[in-house]
Amino acid sequence: MQRSEAFEAAIARWVERLGHVFDRIQHCNVRIDRPHQHEHTSRFQIRLEIGIPGDEIVVSHQGTDADAYVALAEAFTSARRRLIERVQIRRGQVKTHAT
Repeated sequence: MQRSEAFEAAIARWVERLGHVFDRIQHCNVRIDRPHQHEHTSRFQIRLEIGIPGDEIVVSHQGTDADAYVALAEAFTSARRRLIERVQIRRGQVKTHAT
């Protein structure tokens, strides 16, 4: 996918939101690919690599929506959930799920 100032601004807003969850993010690499169009494949593949001290969160998301902004939102929402879990683990606030 070619670079777009508007899309890069959207990424910056998402990264800023992650910073509200954990203010020690060291880096956030975003890769967006648009694979060959096949009838049953995802339209966008997004990979996020978020570095935090002593750890890295990697999210690979295959968006099914034709809108790259929707796929980006889905990927960052997943990354946000993972980041919240890691922060809770670091703070000893791990939630246990009843089965």
